Amino acid sequence: MIKCYFTTIIDDTDRAVYPFSRDQDMKHHKMKHPLKVILFACTLLLPMGLLSAESAPKLLDLNGGEHSLKEYLGKGKWLVVMVWASDCHVCNQEVHEMVALHKAHKDKDVQVLGIAIDGYEGKKDVQAFIDRHKVNFPNLIDDGSVVMKEYAEKVGKQWYGWTPTFLMYDPKGELSAQNIGAISQADIEKYLAEQPKQVSKTPVSPAVEKG
Repeated sequence: MIKCYFTTIIDDTDRAVYPFSRDQDMKHHKMKHPLKVILFACTLLLPMGLLSAESAPKLLDLNGGEHSLKEYLGKGKWLVVMVWASDCHVCNQEVHEMVALHKAHKDKDVQVLGIAIDGYEGKKDVQAFIDRHKVNFPNLIDDGSVVMKEYAEKVGKQWYGWTPTFLMYDPKGELSAQNIGAISQADIEKYLAEQPKQVSKTPVSPAVEKG
């Protein structure tokens, strides 16, 4: 067990944005496939340019369809990615916060995306988690490889399978903040309220252009 008494959101300059006191022990989930973590961590020591597009890890939906994180980025809304695992105690306790965030903002300014690191062989556990907590936002499955690669590229640090982990992307698709550990709807709303407003430049349809 990892005892976590203090959790922070860190922005891309690596300074604390908000501190969140935690007076309870928080058991962070360790990835079910530690060998895969070690092997992929070794891969990340190589220049990222050496990884071919064909070898790039993929996210899978519950039907086995392949997806990428880029599909959800730069859509004119903030994207909050919750990285979770079905047997993560904190994830089970706190996912309702993201359910509430998505419900309140999905039609306005924020989209939530879940990434379960159970691996596709654990899809029954992933589905059970979604059903048990009535999760209302889309979820994809990873073995940890996609998140590890994204974290290394965007944050510049290794990620070792901690859950929950949150990645927050601005409406343009740029990583704005990350957080390891539980975080509330109110915490995220406070952070977003303090960010500069970004105007989405949506092309005007020729049918409604004024001549």
